Amino acid sequence: SVLRYTKPGKWLSGQTSSADMSEFLTSLSSGQPLLWALFVLGVVAAAALSLSVFWGTLFRAAALLRGRRGETAADRDDVLS
Repeated sequence: SVLRYTKPGKWLSGQTSSADMSEFLTSLSSGQPLLWALFVLGVVAAAALSLSVFWGTLFRAAALLRGRRGETAADRDDVLS
């Protein structure tokens, strides 16, 4: 069973809807600014971390597929100095 936030200090069991989530976020942002700030900070940190892991993995896979794993910029320099 899922607990649903209805009003400050009150929870009901059942399915949550987007209206319930909207009410939860509205009451959290207006009533508890510190909790709201920590919530936003956590969401931004989680998004940054997940995007960093995703793009790092994608770029390493692309480099592996192109056969350039372990090469440095000097190894690919064809220009005579």
